[in-house]
Amino acid sequence: KLELMPHAGDWRDARVVKRGWELNAPAFVHPESAHPGGHVLQAGLLGTEADNVLLSVIKCSEDGEDIIIRGYETAGRAAETRLHLPYFGKSFDLAFAPHEIKTFRLDRTTWSLREVTLLEA
Repeated sequence: KLELMPHAGDWRDARVVKRGWELNAPAFVHPESAHPGGHVLQAGLLGTEADNVLLSVIKCSEDGEDIIIRGYETAGRAAETRLHLPYFGKSFDLAFAPHEIKTFRLDRTTWSLREVTLLEA
């Protein structure tokens, strides 16, 4: 799909990379049947506060024990941000160098987050 995105100023300030992801990989609805549970009925899964950090992957680890999260800096500017997981009520401080790609492993039993290589994901 092709779309023009007019904007004032710099492409980095206009969040062009994030808007491109939104256009080409839109969120989708996964209907779930009703069931009892202790979680809130609706909550966001994850996000960051920085406009120039894009989270591109969230998945279960290969061993199925932990959560893998991958993100990257999109504008060539260092970023210090906070990763939020509102559904779980958790958040973590993150730092990215310009254009840096990072992969994190979140231990669901201790709620500790550590940076890993792709081989550890």
